[in-house]
Parts: sequence; C-alpha cells; structure tokens
Amino acid sequence: MYGGVNKLWKKPFIDQLDKNPTLEQHLKYLQNLSLLDGPGDVRIFGNRKEIHHVGYLKVHKTASTTMFNIFSRFAQSRNLTVALPLRTNYLSSSLSPHSWQIQPPPFNKTFDMVFHHCFFNDMVFKSLLPESTVFIASVRDPVSRFISAFNYFRNVYKTSYLKRIKTDDRRVHPIHEYLRHLGLYDTRMTSPTRNAMVRDFGFPRKYLQNQTMFERFLSKLDNFFDLVLVVEYFNESLVLMKRLLNWHIKDILYTPLVSGDSRNNVKLTEDEIKKYKQFSNLDVTLYEFFLKKFKQTLLKQDETFFQELNYFKKLLDDVKSHCNSGTGEIFHVQKSKWNQEFILNLSDCKQMKTGELELTKIMKSNQQKLISVAGPNKQFSLNNLGSSGSAFKP
Repeated sequence: MYGGVNKLWKKPFIDQLDKNPTLEQHLKYLQNLSLLDGPGDVRIFGNRKEIHHVGYLKVHKTASTTMFNIFSRFAQSRNLTVALPLRTNYLSSSLSPHSWQIQPPPFNKTFDMVFHHCFFNDMVFKSLLPESTVFIASVRDPVSRFISAFNYFRNVYKTSYLKRIKTDDRRVHPIHEYLRHLGLYDTRMTSPTRNAMVRDFGFPRKYLQNQTMFERFLSKLDNFFDLVLVVEYFNESLVLMKRLLNWHIKDILYTPLVSGDSRNNVKLTEDEIKKYKQFSNLDVTLYEFFLKKFKQTLLKQDETFFQELNYFKKLLDDVKSHCNSGTGEIFHVQKSKWNQEFILNLSDCKQMKTGELELTKIMKSNQQKLISVAGPNKQFSLNNLGSSGSAFKP
C-alpha cells in the first residue's frame, strides 16, 4: 500500500487532474493523497537544534494574539529572554526607531525573541536580535481582517472615528454605513480599518501613493521575512513554522484566542467587498503577494508535510476537547512519527487560554526579578536601535 502511495506521489499531478489545475485543486490533491499515510520512520527533528531566536511582526487582527500565546509559551518553557515593552503591550508607537520603549535585558543576557506589537523597522529587529534569527510575520484576507478590526476598534477600543458612525435603523450594522460613505469617517490612507497591514509592516506614509515604491517595499519584505503566515491557512502555516524552527509539535498547539469583541458578526455584499478592496488597495496587494508565495511554498512540500498536517489537525481537536472538558486530568499524547510522547496538564490548558496582557505581565515580572538580583545589561541602549535609519529606503 505504502509503495503504491510513493509511486502515485512521483506521478506528476498534472496527469491526474485537469490540464490547467488551480493551486487550490493541486493542494486538495496533495491533502487527499496524504490520507493514504502508511507505516514508516520519519525523523522527528532531524539533526538540527531547535531555533530559539525568532522575530515575529505582530500585525493587528491576523491571529497575532494566538501567535503571541504560542511564542510566549515557548519562550517561558526555554527560559528565553524576550524584548518586553516598558509600558502597556506595545514596543513602539510609530515608524521611528526613537519611539521604541523596551525593558533592558538582565545582566549578561541579550534578547532571544521579539513578538509584541510594534511598527516594523528591519534595522531595529536586527539590532535587537542575533544574526541567526528567523523572521516571521502574518497576514489575513483584508476583508475578513477589516470586519474583525471594525468591531474591535469600535466596540472595545472605542476609536473615535468609528464611534461617530450612527445608523437610523439599529438593526443595521454600522459597518454598512461606513462602507456607504467611504472616506467620510476614515480620512487617512492608513488606519486600523484601512491599509492597516501595510501600516504595521512599516511602509512610509510619504510613499502611499507611489506604486513603484510599494513594489520595491514588497520585494524588501519578501527578502527580509523567512516565513509569512496566512490566517486562511493557519494550521498549514504552523506546521511550516514548526519545521522551519525545528520545534516540537507541542510547541505549536493552541486554542483560538480572540482579541476583543467577536460579536456583531456581519456579512458584506459583493458590492461592499469590491468597494472596500478598492479603498484598502495596498492591503489587498500585500495580502495577495504573500498568499501567492505561501501557496507556492505549500506546493513544494512532500507527502510527509500533509500527513503531519492531518495528524496535527486531529491532535488539535483532541486537545481542544480535553482542555474544554474541565476535568483537570492529564492528557497523554502517544509517540508518533511526528512527535515524542508528551503530556498536557491543567496548567498547559490554562496557559493556552491566557491572554496577551496577562502573559506580558507574567514575563515582565519574571524578567524584573532577574534584573533585581543581577542588574540590567548595561550595554543595552535604546539609542543604538536602528541607528542606520528607517525600515524602508527607496
């Protein structure tokens, strides 16, 4: 049986599908093929060490709170040093490297990871982290991201330009009023609800109308980031990240964490979607750029990737069911060709459900205890961050 699978795998998929298959058809073919998994030994971690140096750009409303939880758990389990904000949960308030506010690392320590909110500046990322760092970001379909951001920034964050939106009929969601009068409430080229991903990725405002500069910017991002996760392929993204970083499968387990108000789900019309995509065109271009690259990366994976993906999805369901049961019992995960045997206890379940602010508070407390004993690393200086300039140079 397994020999037959290998033979089928080697046969070009073009002979088994339509003459001109879409990327989606090809991916579905690979996923179906992976269901024919059979016995065999697969190296779980290979000969490489797991990577501890990671710089993650936390882009608003792109499953970044869930990613934050994953990175935080990993950092705490390995006693790694994280670049933590001095106040709140933001490392920077603008594109300028001078806006960064970071708690210094403890004596004789340097930073291993960055994963809090900030405006991307490649020189700052490189200043904070070692040369061996792997850089990761995430993107999301701009329309889906817009709906999530609209509800959050209006209902939770109470953003003024969104709170001003009123409708005559309370049954009509305010988002429809926003889309009916595009530009009336949202007057800037970038905001929490317009081209927000481009803003978080650090594209300078003075070039927002310059298509040539934007294309150069995308190329620069492509060269900088080792992996850009796509929310619409979240589990695929995590398995790719696990393999890239050589982490354990336990490290990427999660329960979805929603930042803010998840109520007021709304459906947009085709005309509204079209209008919004034109209004937030830079985000659309950025998303389609990285989505295309992500799909091409998936197409390069062999059958073992999709076998591991299927295993991971089933494991996620089991973990979710266990953690939501409230029994407090230990959950045993047997050894497979994708992982060593491990357990999940009540503490693991609680940590997977802990929010960003609470995790930040815990990490700050732990790091401050080390500083109180050994003192800070006096060689660290905010003045040296990104001293060579901004994140984008045309």
